Amino acid sequence: MNDLPQEPVPHPTLLLVVCLQVLSILLASIGTVAAALLLAVAAKEQELTVTGLLSAIAWLLAGWAGAFGLWAISWLVRREGRTSAPRPDPFQAPPAVLNLANLTRPKAPGQEQELLRQVLAELASIHEDLLLDDQQRRRRAGQRRQEAMAKLDDQARQAIGRGDLESAQQTVAQLAQEEPQHPQLEELRRGIAQLRAAQEKATVERETRRAEDLMSAAAFGEALKAAQELTACYPSSSEAAALLARVQREAAAFEIEQRRRLYNEIQRSAEGRQWRSALAAAKRLAQEYPASPETEALGGQMRTLEENARIEEVRQLRDQIRQFIERRRYAHAVEIAEDLIRRFPDTQAAAELREQIDRLRDLAKDK
Repeated sequence: MNDLPQEPVPHPTLLLVVCLQVLSILLASIGTVAAALLLAVAAKEQELTVTGLLSAIAWLLAGWAGAFGLWAISWLVRREGRTSAPRPDPFQAPPAVLNLANLTRPKAPGQEQELLRQVLAELASIHEDLLLDDQQRRRRAGQRRQEAMAKLDDQARQAIGRGDLESAQQTVAQLAQEEPQHPQLEELRRGIAQLRAAQEKATVERETRRAEDLMSAAAFGEALKAAQELTACYPSSSEAAALLARVQREAAAFEIEQRRRLYNEIQRSAEGRQWRSALAAAKRLAQEYPASPETEALGGQMRTLEENARIEEVRQLRDQIRQFIERRRYAHAVEIAEDLIRRFPDTQAAAELREQIDRLRDLAKDK
């Protein structure tokens, strides 16, 4: 008798998994059959009402929700049994008593444990709903709706408190959509309006200080851009509009001052026969303020300034060549002479140097 092979005893986890899956199938079947019976009876008696239809849907959803919950628990139990169950000892007899408490509360990681807790809570809620009649079920649904609205209310207040305007707006919009008559809705909207106004005031003050710093550094282009962006962001803000007007006014005044300064510099340099300085200021004026009255006033003077600046540079180069020759630094004199001939070939100085350049090169070689 003892030598006869013993039937293998199924693992307790496997038994629990099978039981849970069978129960889930039964629960789904019960919900489906109950819903079908309610609809069939109502159709036969020609008394299909909204309440009857809702009851059938409630049975169907409750059955399938419970089935899904049981199936999820069976999956978690199977996974836990595979990962954490100790290997069987062939010399140790299997336990005779199944400890259901340990099996239904596996020592899973944090996420799995939380998921299992939520599933169990949902199953308990579904079980309670199945035991209620239609009136009690509607009352229960109303309580859950009130809890959900209270949660949205609390989330909106927290978002307002931490200054998260976007999150507060989204939460209040959801609350208004789901419960337009919520008693605290107007208070929440006032809180959002106050938060928006406070953030707008802080932004305007910060950007105003930045624009003022830029204007102090004569960076009027950047200051104007900052003021324009602020006005675009807050078009109804009188402070933003005033800042933009102020930046435009001071930028215009700065431009007028710069144009006049350059024009006066041109005149002073021309009177002092500093033609190259006058030409440099004139080019800067024409480049930075091409449509200004000062640029138009230069008009025909530009050609005269260019010609005089050219003559001035030629004279300066000729004087440098003479100084190098007097100091017997012929190589430097040759270098400058070649530069003058290349850049100003049509001048009298260039013509004279062409006749002397070979002699200067010979002197540079002998030196």
